[in-house]
Amino acid sequence: MHPIELQSTDATDARAGTLPVIENCDDCGACCMTVGTPPFVLDEERDEARERGVSLPLRAEIQARRRELDATGRRDAPCLWFDPETLRCRHHEMRPQVCRDYTIGDWHCRFARRREGIDGA
Repeated sequence: MHPIELQSTDATDARAGTLPVIENCDDCGACCMTVGTPPFVLDEERDEARERGVSLPLRAEIQARRRELDATGRRDAPCLWFDPETLRCRHHEMRPQVCRDYTIGDWHCRFARRREGIDGA
């Protein structure tokens, strides 16, 4: 895999021409492809998954996946909640704040889309 070079977010890209307007997340999921598990805040002061109403079985599933990823040293796995068939979050209504705050079309979005080979973003 070749490193991805980020350019400024002006209206053009030398490789792709005019950048596409990104209006929604349909047929994408690029931002979900390397997080491994839903990125909930979990520390001594806060359990965001519990705050969002994530059930105990789902929280246990997240913990098991974190242990699995820690054991293998893998950090680039798709999110546990990402459905590769629908390209959507399986538990969208309970998604972490960081996912809610993700800005469609910003440089993070375009970087993820380019990394995944989506529309030359």
